[in-house]
Amino acid sequence: MNFFNNVCIYMRLSKDDGDKTESESISNQRKLLKRYAEDIGIKINKEYVDDGYSGTNFNRPKFKEMISDVKLKKIDTIIVKDLSRFARESVEASEYIEKFFPEHDVRFIAVLDNIDTYLDSLANVLIEFKLYNNQKFAKDVSDKLKKSKRSNMEKGLYMGTYAPYGYKKDPNNKGKLVVDENSSRIVKKIYNMYIEGKSSQYIAKYLNSKKIKTPAEYYHITPNKKTNMYGIWKRTQILRILKNEVYIGNTVRNVVNKVSYREKKKRQTNKDEWIITKNTHEPIIDKCNFEKVHEILNSKRKTSNVKVHNYLFRPYMRCAKCGRKLNFNVRSDKVVTINCPKSDMNCCEKYYYNYFKLEKEIINNIKGHYKKLFDLVSAEDDIILKKNKEYLKNIDEKLKKLNYDYNRVNDNIDSLYMKKLDNLINDEDYLKDTKILKEKRDNIQNEINKYNDLKSNINEENILDLKKNIQQENNIINNNIKEELIEKLIYNILISKNEIVINYKFKFI
Repeated sequence: MNFFNNVCIYMRLSKDDGDKTESESISNQRKLLKRYAEDIGIKINKEYVDDGYSGTNFNRPKFKEMISDVKLKKIDTIIVKDLSRFARESVEASEYIEKFFPEHDVRFIAVLDNIDTYLDSLANVLIEFKLYNNQKFAKDVSDKLKKSKRSNMEKGLYMGTYAPYGYKKDPNNKGKLVVDENSSRIVKKIYNMYIEGKSSQYIAKYLNSKKIKTPAEYYHITPNKKTNMYGIWKRTQILRILKNEVYIGNTVRNVVNKVSYREKKKRQTNKDEWIITKNTHEPIIDKCNFEKVHEILNSKRKTSNVKVHNYLFRPYMRCAKCGRKLNFNVRSDKVVTINCPKSDMNCCEKYYYNYFKLEKEIINNIKGHYKKLFDLVSAEDDIILKKNKEYLKNIDEKLKKLNYDYNRVNDNIDSLYMKKLDNLINDEDYLKDTKILKEKRDNIQNEINKYNDLKSNINEENILDLKKNIQQENNIINNNIKEELIEKLIYNILISKNEIVINYKFKFI
């Protein structure tokens, strides 16, 4: 099939931009798409423009006309600036891109997102063809390597790419571990501090304060781009060192395994599948201290009777600055502290709240709020609805501003692309600046989603249902608050160093 005969471009601008005439953004989209088509040597036959329509649904006149033309075989290629112009609703969008368009032999291109289903499909065909021809060979090789690797594991040979922290590979025998003089001192320090009663969190902070290199830094391992945890000691690292039998001279392998020879994904194996070979190398920690550490670890596990799912407000707690879920830290004295997971990376404020004290404050706040709500249950329904109508108006204004900002960022991305095409900006700067803008756009989208979520709660049915609950549960002031009621009342709880903000779903006061 020739994919270049009936090419169309689709452009959309949200009604939230407020432009009454064809907007500059539509003009920019048209310019960008025409320029792209010229660059790849195809001719545009038709264009579809929805100016003033939201991307959250597909009830758009020109979009529906385009889909109708697809069904009539009038279109074989659709080009859009990016996926946000096509749709904001990812589930439905994927239905079109991954199912509907392929079924109708339509090529779909999203320029700024580097999506071209024709090229991608060709790549997939080639990959599948290669896999088909090499599958048996690959599996045979994989099986042989697996058997050889297991044999070496059982002999106690070390098979990892990097030696465990505290050790290095013997230059004369890469399968044998020898003690590393410098890092082994840190391992001993970690064990001694833990036996003295210091927590894993405290030890991590201590090592960071002394600017001790992490295992990754010490061995010059390429940092993990997703976690960005290259140079910071974390309590999880400390615990891994404390639990690892390698430090008493044993080699433990096969803790994780690949799901299949065709995939990189790994799974945790059962303990009875582990391959443990004793006394394969010189120990750093004597068995007596190792056992002491494990006695402490086991005792903490037994005494910690506070379960995560029992924290009443945990699902609603977020860092006020970055929006992340909070860390819950259970100490040996059963005190539970909460903090932002990014605070140790100097990205967010450092704070540690006692959860149970905070829970009492939140409950008192809810009770006070609830009492005011209860005082209003005698009010006419239209009074309550009027208050929330005003609240809804405020949300709509915020959404309008956010959508405006979202589209402005998109315009900036467009401008960057045009500069790139005109050779006014090099590829490196283009990629760097585009990444920053897309991250900004994603943050705005998250805010839009938040307010849309709030907005969905403000309807007559939900409001009157809550009023009914208030009337039925008037003993709330003196009794425990039910989870069901919290779910109806609270949207989120934002935690910062100096302030706790409870955001309620409704406005009754």
